[in-house]
Amino acid sequence: VSAIWSDAAGSSRSAQLYFNKMTRLGLVGEEMTTAELQRVLKDFQGHVDESVSAEDLLSRGTGGLLKKAKKTFNAAVRIYRASDEVGKIMNFEMERELLKPLYPELTDAQLDTLAAQRTRGGVPTYSEMPPAIQRLRMQPFVGPFMSFFYEAMRTQVMNVKYAAIEAKRGNLAYASR
Repeated sequence: VSAIWSDAAGSSRSAQLYFNKMTRLGLVGEEMTTAELQRVLKDFQGHVDESVSAEDLLSRGTGGLLKKAKKTFNAAVRIYRASDEVGKIMNFEMERELLKPLYPELTDAQLDTLAAQRTRGGVPTYSEMPPAIQRLRMQPFVGPFMSFFYEAMRTQVMNVKYAAIEAKRGNLAYASR
């Protein structure tokens, strides 16, 4: 949680370094809702930047208000994103602890990579969707449902795959969880 807060507030060097590590491992900062919110905001900001008169913005005061709204919106996006990221970080840490005794030959970096791979595969990660599904999610009525359904199916398949790998290795306790 402190790593997420550090990203939002910009404090605690060690927590920020940890958050940067989670970013490199692909566990934070890429869920669909954040990306979509940022895309919409960027598109809207483009319209604001292209305005050629005060009338285009309704008034110059609105332009200043929009800048303040953008700051508020960015803060809200980061707070919203934190709930997903905290869950992924906690899953990563639990997965790493479960895998550590099963893979004593791995270095810490290799163990991090494996735990991150299993976390990204086993929990919804909207950046894992193929391009066709990503295009479908832009559709107003079916998009969100399609992407949710796809992620639910993908994570189930991946979790079965991980269980089969560990069962084959003789790690039945891991496989049966």
